[in-house]
Amino acid sequence: MARLPLCYQPFDGIGRVFCASLDCASHPREKPLMSHYVDSIVVPVPKAKLDAYKAMSARSGAIWKEHGALQYWEAVADDIKPGKVTSFPQAVQLKDDETVVVAWVVFASRAERDRIMEKVMADPRLADMMDPANQPFDGQRMFWGGFESIVEL
Repeated sequence: MARLPLCYQPFDGIGRVFCASLDCASHPREKPLMSHYVDSIVVPVPKAKLDAYKAMSARSGAIWKEHGALQYWEAVADDIKPGKVTSFPQAVQLKDDETVVVAWVVFASRAERDRIMEKVMADPRLADMMDPANQPFDGQRMFWGGFESIVEL
């Protein structure tokens, strides 16, 4: 019975081979053809305002996608507990009547994110949502950042 090679070399469609083995000398690892950029947001939302938050999120997500975002996701906490050092509840100074929402927006690249962000921030359809008085959450305890993907399966 023949042994399978240590590495697996799928063909990427343009003549390059990507090896799954971390120590394969004959097929060195290459950066994938597409490495996405992801913005992630963590925000505390009062449970009583979750429906209003969902409506705002659906409206703004459609606008992000219209301007070129590849994906727009928001998820509400289902299994989070305070940690000994840090956690989602601690990071947003969660109150008893609140929950945590995590959002992420996927872009083709950092340059695309920057281009799309400029358009979204200037879109007049979002102006009312940018006013803290109209937001169904405490924006002062929200945090966010941009991330270059390192693993995409």
